[in-house]
Order: sequence, then structure tokens, then C-alpha cells
Amino acid sequence: MIDNAIILGGGTAGLITAIILKKKIPHLNITLIKSDSIGIIGVGEGSTEIFKHFQETIAGLDLGELIEETAATYKVGIKFTNWNGDGKHYFHSVIGNIHHLASDGYNIGVATQYLDDIVDPGSLDTFRFYEPYKPGSVHQFHFDTFKLNQYLQKVCLREDIKIVEDTISDIIQDTDTGLIKTLVGEKANYQSEFFVDCSGFKRMLINKVGGRWKSNRDQLPMNHAIAFPTEYQEDIPLYTESTALSSGWMWRIPTQERFGNGYVFDDNFINAEQAQLEAEKHLGFKVNVAKDIKFEAGALQDSWIKNVAAVGLSSSFIEPLEASSIGSSIFQGILLAESLVNWNHDNQTPSIRFNHCTSLMVENIIDFVQLHYITKRRDSEFWKNYSMKLTPFNQVYLDSFKNNFPHRMQFEGSGAFVMFREINFAQVIAGLEIIDKQSLTNHITKYYKKDYQKQQDVFKEYMRSFKQKKSITHRDFLGLISNAYVHNDQ
Repeated sequence: MIDNAIILGGGTAGLITAIILKKKIPHLNITLIKSDSIGIIGVGEGSTEIFKHFQETIAGLDLGELIEETAATYKVGIKFTNWNGDGKHYFHSVIGNIHHLASDGYNIGVATQYLDDIVDPGSLDTFRFYEPYKPGSVHQFHFDTFKLNQYLQKVCLREDIKIVEDTISDIIQDTDTGLIKTLVGEKANYQSEFFVDCSGFKRMLINKVGGRWKSNRDQLPMNHAIAFPTEYQEDIPLYTESTALSSGWMWRIPTQERFGNGYVFDDNFINAEQAQLEAEKHLGFKVNVAKDIKFEAGALQDSWIKNVAAVGLSSSFIEPLEASSIGSSIFQGILLAESLVNWNHDNQTPSIRFNHCTSLMVENIIDFVQLHYITKRRDSEFWKNYSMKLTPFNQVYLDSFKNNFPHRMQFEGSGAFVMFREINFAQVIAGLEIIDKQSLTNHITKYYKKDYQKQQDVFKEYMRSFKQKKSITHRDFLGLISNAYVHNDQ
């Protein structure tokens, strides 16, 4: 067991990893080295349901503090607009008891037994917070990226994690073993038994010990993004919006103070300037681009080599669709903490498991993200001509999904560290009309009719209790939580 660890990188991945390691290995002395000269990617960031694992790890995390200090909003799903080129939309919603008002009356969140939502996913536009409401029942959020960073630094300091500001100029390895011994900074030198590389696309540490990047460009077409903030012109939505444009898609993430936006595209079809013009045309006003990012979908062949583990962007990058970045960092942080307990220089078994589970996690994300591009849209050069090789998973199951609901056994072999499962895949294949809805309706009616009817009866009775309760807006609900925190903190 080790006593000291250094984390290089002060972005979301580095801070989350530091907090998880300290919580799960309390005796571990952790130093996080960050450079203020390195900017933060993004102007708004969404999480997945995996964020609940981070909340559970920090047992004392105050929800009001989180929302107040990160300008967070609730996220009950993603609205996908015009992905089939027909102007329509569908939703990928949170797993769990999310209640919303669909066009045909009250309906419950997506689950295999709920025929209405499987065949015709309901609308999250009409989601309501009821009084009294349990704030902890939704575990997805939208964050102001910069405020989230400041908040996580505050949590680190509270957990006795040392944060130093320095720029690393050299890395010294042991001449015999190749293990990293010392990081040479402009202000000081830093020694440790173990190092976590959260330096983002630079991959400063993992590359030093032999890290090799495996590209997935052939499976995912996107390679470029521009990001920009915009002001509010309406109440706060409860979802991320993803709108398909001519050569990719545009995100819109609502925080309490503004929208974080971006256009993710394939620059073989348009350049950054053309992408900005198209985004402005779509929005109806001018924007100021804050970030221009080129990327390649892929991951390290091994994310843990010798005494270095890469987490976050240092380990993998797919693309922003489905907001997997925070969730993958949380999964890797938990997995690293569990593995480090039994690791030493002579026992590499924990690192083998870490690499295996990380690979499965990345493959699952790629499988799911790729599914979104299997659309009917053919109204531009990109949507007609982009090249994409199906992943092994999609090669095996895509034809089956045309007539059969995804089954949990198709995902069980991937282990615990898998972000997207059958219920996630079901909503996308239904939204993109990949699945034959009539066949699915017939199948579920035949095999699940009793369960379906029973649960519908239970749900209808449950919703009757809400009829006399007051509903409030998203912004008002966030205000109640923030005000309660501020009041209690005084």
C-alpha cells in the first residue's frame, strides 16, 4: 500500500479523482499540482446519473452548496432535435422515477415495462417540481464549468488535499525500472510513490512511461468543436438540448446564469468559421467563440502503466454527446481507489484490472454515442457521405434492435463500470426509429401485459396524490435550495 500520491492537473478530472482517493483511502497524502496558465475546456458541462456515485462518496456533500456555488441546474434528460432530419425531437431521460406530463396524460419515466414511453418516449418539456419534493431524487446536473472547478478545489482543501500552483518542466524516471520519481517544476520538485495523470490532451506523465493512443476516428466522425456562451431569453430548461445541424450537432446547456453552447462537427465538411456562421443562423444572433477545439475520438491502450494512472481526458476522449466526461472520471477515480489499496511495484494485478475495466467503459461509451449517428437524415453532404465503421457491439446487435428491445444480458459482461445500458439504448433506437415500434408493441403487449397494466394502475393512483399539490418552476425551485443553504450557512 502506498502513502503518497501526486495528481498532475487541476481540471474536473484531477479534482474529482483527488477527492475520491482521499475519501476512500484516508491515510493517503495527496498533492494536486495545477497550472493557472492552462485553461479549462468548456463553458458549460452536463453530468450523467453516475454523478450520484460521487455524491455518495462525499457523504457530507451539501446539495444546496453544490447548486449555489456551481450555478448548477437540474438535468432530467437530453432533448435530441432534428436528428432524423424531420424537425422532430425525442428524449433520452434519467433512469428512475421522473414524472412528467406527456401529450396523452401523466406518464412515468422510461422503463422496460412502460409501453407508452418505450414506443413513444414522453416529453420532458412539461416536467414539474412538486411541493414537497425530494431534491435528491435527480442525480444529473448542468454546471458552470469554471464555478464547478472552484467548488471542487474548495472541497479538496476541506479534505486536507494539498493544492499547489506550478508548471512542470521535466519528469525524472528511475533509470532501472522506468518508474517516475520526480516532477521538476518551476517553483519546486515533487516526489511521490504514485502519480495520476490528469493533464488532459497533453498526457504528460502517461506518455513518459509508454502510453499509446488508440484512435477511434473510424467509428466516430466528429473531430472539431467551437464553444460559446449565450444569455437567457426564457425560463431555465430542465434538459440539455442537442440539435443536429448540417455537419454535426449543437449543444445547449443551461446553468443558472447563462447557456453554455457549442457546435461539434466534422471539419472535412465545414471549417470553424462556417460552423460559427451556421450556429448564428440557427440561433438568430451573433456569438463570440470562447474555445476552438480539435480532437480525435479514442483512448489509451493502457491507462495505467508502471506507477502512473491516467484519468479523464488524459485517458480517453470520445466527444461531448451524452456528457460522459464527468461520469467516466468518477468511474475511473473509484476504480483507481479500489485498485491502489492492493497495489505495489511488484504487484501489477490491480493495474491490469483497472485497464480492463477502463477499456470496457470506453467501448460502451463509443457504442452508445455511435448509435446516435445511425439516422435517416440525408439532407447535407455530411449526413449523406460521412464514413463510420460500426463498433463490434453495434455490428452484433443493431439488426436485433430493429425488432427487439435491448436486454440487460447484452451488457452484463461489461461489468459494473459501464455507463450506458439497455434502458439508455432503448430510448435512442426508439427516437431514431431504428426499432420497429409495432413489433415492439406487439411483443411487450404479449409478454408484459399484466405487469404493464398493473404498474399503470399503480402509477395512476400515485399521480392522483399530486393533483392538489403546488408545482413550481425550475428557477424557483433552485432558489429555494440555494436560499436554504445560504441561510443555514450564516
